[in-house]
Amino acid sequence: MQVVQSRHETLRFGYDPLMISLRGGLLRPHTRLVLAVFTLLTLSGCRPAEPPIDPGAPSPPSDVVIEPLEPRQPLVIATATSLEPLPTAETSCELRLPARLPSDCRVIPAVGVSATGTEARSSAGNAFDGSTCTTWNAGNFAPQSITVDLGTPTDVDAIVLVPEMTPNGQVRQRIEFSDDGRTFVSAHRIEAPMASGAPVELVMPKRERTRFVRVVSDASPSWVAWREIALVRCGRVQR
Repeated sequence: MQVVQSRHETLRFGYDPLMISLRGGLLRPHTRLVLAVFTLLTLSGCRPAEPPIDPGAPSPPSDVVIEPLEPRQPLVIATATSLEPLPTAETSCELRLPARLPSDCRVIPAVGVSATGTEARSSAGNAFDGSTCTTWNAGNFAPQSITVDLGTPTDVDAIVLVPEMTPNGQVRQRIEFSDDGRTFVSAHRIEAPMASGAPVELVMPKRERTRFVRVVSDASPSWVAWREIALVRCGRVQR
């Protein structure tokens, strides 16, 4: 390659396509133009033409971070409580006693009822009127309790609880007995999932004799409310 002296400086490295000589003379203008284009293609790199974009082809992946999809249904987490299928809610207002109880079992009528609180549109007596279509609602979350007076000391073989709750979920309940209505003894506990309108049956391991029965709700996902609480007395009980 020949080094050419320009009007400004000598090009010692590389070449100037506009000033390079050929056979001792300067290039013609159109020849210099061709060399200039060739030089630009050489410096920039000659790449093959990209194929035309197909409008129907899927878009190439971008750098957008895609968050993982959350499950449509909540996941079931194992606990110490046995998660068995909840019973189906009754469609009739009539309370049905557990099938395992003998036919001579009867609901003990309530003489008096009291509660820690009552919503304006409900009554504590609704929990003991024999209908699952009426409700006692405490008007607040746990802890709450409702107490029934049987009038005299009475044998109790089973208790049927029909909750009213939105949402359904895990609860903690205590069943307490008293002879005078002032001093109560905690006898049984229920820690299990409950569903609105689905009966929960508690058959006593042994017959209880009491005048007052108090149902204490220590934990619930909704306001404490009962459609029905039935105390049952039987001539005999199958266990």
